[in-house]
Amino acid sequence: MNGSMRKFIYTLFVVLVSVVGCHRPAADAPPLAFYIVSEQKIDGGRFIDTPELPKLGYIAAKPDMVVDELEYANCDPKAIMDSVMVDDNNKETVVPVKSHAAVEIKFNSADRKRFTSLTERAIGKRILLMQGDVPLMAPDIRMPIDAPGIMISLGSGGNPTNVVEGLKKLVR
Repeated sequence: MNGSMRKFIYTLFVVLVSVVGCHRPAADAPPLAFYIVSEQKIDGGRFIDTPELPKLGYIAAKPDMVVDELEYANCDPKAIMDSVMVDDNNKETVVPVKSHAAVEIKFNSADRKRFTSLTERAIGKRILLMQGDVPLMAPDIRMPIDAPGIMISLGSGGNPTNVVEGLKKLVR
């Protein structure tokens, strides 16, 4: 092997190591954190009050559930989210609300079970979903949720592109 060929192979090797070595592992992405929201002050916790979630309530210092790995995350830039209205006779009516960006995520099987358990404990309360320090949404929990994944409504605040990219980093 001549010197120029050896130099080429060495350069190719360095480039490959650099490219592979520079890939950010998913572990660097902030995990999804789920908090059961309380109306009562929680020792060591904090009060959540943002423009998108005004005077939401108190959350514990540590999340009730953390997800650092997802099976799937994909954005629907104009998702039409439905709202379920319940009248005085317990009759449910599904009402579409305005379209906005949303992210569909799918849990792995262990996190799906933990999420179902979390929603069982949170019936009648809200669960705040955050990625890092960014509050994403806080739905009311009316019944246990046993589903492979959820749709995260991104509303009108924040930067949906950043949220989607952060969630996609959790996909393994």
